[in-house]
Amino acid sequence: MRELIAKYIRVIKFGAVGCVNTAVDFLVFTLASELLLMAPAAAQAVGYGSGIICSFVLNHCFTFSDAKKENAAGQALRFLRFVVVNGVSLAVSTVLIDLFTGWGIWKYLAKLVVTGITMVLNYFGYKILVFRIREG
Repeated sequence: MRELIAKYIRVIKFGAVGCVNTAVDFLVFTLASELLLMAPAAAQAVGYGSGIICSFVLNHCFTFSDAKKENAAGQALRFLRFVVVNGVSLAVSTVLIDLFTGWGIWKYLAKLVVTGITMVLNYFGYKILVFRIREG
C-alpha cells in the first residue's frame, strides 16, 4: 500500500512540475509566435527548450528526489539522458504541431494536445531512463 501511495504522490508532483514547465513553455511560445512572428514549429522549439531547463531542475529536486544521488560524472550522464528524452519529445511535438496546424487546427489548441502527448512520453522517459526509478 505504501508503494502505491508513493507512486501517486510522484505522479502528482510530476503534474505540479509539469504545470510550471508548461507555463514557461506557453509563455515563451506565445512571445516567439506573437512578438517575434515565428512559425508555430519554430516557436514550439524555442518554448519547449525553455521549459526543459526548468523541468530538469524541478524534477531532479522535487519529483524524483529519491533517485540515487550521483557524483559529477553520474549527474552529467543523467543530464545527457534527460536531453535525449526531451530531444525525442521535442521532435515528436514539433512534427505534431506542424501537422495539426497544417490541418487548420488553431495553434494553441494544437499546442495543448501536443503538450498532453509529450507529458506522457516524458513521465515514462524520466522515470525509466533519466532518474531510473523502479517501483514495486
